[in-house]
Amino acid sequence: MAECEGFTLVGGGHLGGLASMMDVDWRMGHVSTGGGAMLTLLAGGRMPVVDALERAKRRYG
Repeated sequence: MAECEGFTLVGGGHLGGLASMMDVDWRMGHVSTGGGAMLTLLAGGRMPVVDALERAKRRYG
């Protein structure tokens, strides 16, 4: 993955830690600690905390 020319996204604490241990984390486009949550969001799923923040923005500006 570190040698891919496209944008590289690593999700999950274990994979992020592994990328860091292998000293390739700096070559990644983004390293997320949210494995399952990241996959849910990328798949178009709803995230309760994001929904709450959107409601708060509409209500309070």
